[in-house]
Amino acid sequence: MNIKAVFGLALILILIPSGNMAADRNDLPVDFIQSPVARATGGLFRADLDNYISSAYYADVTMRKEFIFVYFDLDKLGTFGYGRYFGNLYFAVYYGGNFFQGYYSPATRESEYTSDDSSGRKKLKYLASGKPEINDTGTYNNNRIAFFAGTGNMGFRLSYASTLGRFHDKDITYDDGTDRNYAKSFNTASGWVVPEFQWGLTRPLTEKGIRPEVTFNLGFFRNYERFESYNAADFAVENETVSYSGNFIQPSLKLDFGGFTVFSKPGFSADIDLDYTFTMKIYNNDYNYTDGSGIGSVKGLNNAGDLSENRFMANMFTPSVRLTYTGMTKIDLIASLSVPMTFASGLETEMDFINGDLRKNGFDASWFYFQFTPKITFGFQFEAVPERLSFNIGGIIQFPSVTSANSDEVFFVDGVKASGTNAKTKMTLYGEESLFSETVGKNQSATLNLGITFRFNEYVILDTMTGINGSNTVNIFGTGAGSLSSYTGILLTLKI
Repeated sequence: MNIKAVFGLALILILIPSGNMAADRNDLPVDFIQSPVARATGGLFRADLDNYISSAYYADVTMRKEFIFVYFDLDKLGTFGYGRYFGNLYFAVYYGGNFFQGYYSPATRESEYTSDDSSGRKKLKYLASGKPEINDTGTYNNNRIAFFAGTGNMGFRLSYASTLGRFHDKDITYDDGTDRNYAKSFNTASGWVVPEFQWGLTRPLTEKGIRPEVTFNLGFFRNYERFESYNAADFAVENETVSYSGNFIQPSLKLDFGGFTVFSKPGFSADIDLDYTFTMKIYNNDYNYTDGSGIGSVKGLNNAGDLSENRFMANMFTPSVRLTYTGMTKIDLIASLSVPMTFASGLETEMDFINGDLRKNGFDASWFYFQFTPKITFGFQFEAVPERLSFNIGGIIQFPSVTSANSDEVFFVDGVKASGTNAKTKMTLYGEESLFSETVGKNQSATLNLGITFRFNEYVILDTMTGINGSNTVNIFGTGAGSLSSYTGILLTLKI
């Protein structure tokens, strides 16, 4: 059997045009995929896929020279990667996404004249599909690429992810459902661009652990529409219009300290760990002066002319305790208690352009919340057939969130604080402002997952995870979600 030919066929299959995972371009781009082993056990156990492009764990991959994988996802996103040693240097590449499908491309017709007056006619391109719209909820581009280099006891990863869709053209005409419009220029965009850098150590700093990994990404979110119009009567150029502008920059820094062993004896160990994530949003958007004299900028949002100044910042600490037991012949057990704690603050001030100035006009609201959500994760691996078949079983018990939040609200009229409007009240959590949705606003829940690892031989490995999850109900003979024959993803790995 030609192993590389099998992998070539698998790669062709995932290149077949497919759909898209997220609901719209507001969602962050597709992240690095987790192996079915890690997904089934809540991240307690790792496979080579989870390690081969990790700056702290790439040296844990067992291979002679090359590592190749392809991953089929039921969300119809494809992933593949390759890693190889060149002497003491290790290089790897990664791709995940929908293979650059879904870029916005409006239907057009041949250029047409916009006036019957031969002395003033102007030839414009007609957009047969109507007004350009990027921020829809249909299929769209969603891709991530990464490059990795490791040497000595350090690893470096650079990645780029994007869901950005753009349209920019000149001299166009289109129907908006009511009127015919003529534009000298039209520029709109929606989606994310997220470059990311990661650095880590492969060897612990002490005998008992601490293997740090640092990840920094700089997310750029774009969501705007602006255009210059031609006057329909004489085709004179009118002032530029900013229909809306909701752009922001989102830097994020994550520190993973890599664990520290506090107790160890043969077959058993207890470790503690701490993860930290800092995130903020930086806003700056254009708007039209209400008197039509020009364009200004606001350190916030322009929601179709409704202006606001905005700020957001969050700190998240996740301490955890982990117990590992490997004292049995065919079974390894791991259990973890983690307590994500989020401290977040924000500001939203309603603004208006009044008498030539940008002034507070409406509510000036600041808020702060603290929240923690204890979570117990457990997983075990059972080697049913030595060196051939293993089961990966895991579960998560999510306890109710505990939240303390309050806000201060002041009302302004034409930049002047109104009397008697101070308010300091308990408030519901601003869930839409949270960047940590997996730990925010959840009631108590429990999930159970089952994964399977099958080794054809020491070089070829198949991993998958069945549909036992979410509702914890299993349809043994069914074929849909929640059945033993349904799978959330299939991973094929080659090590040579």
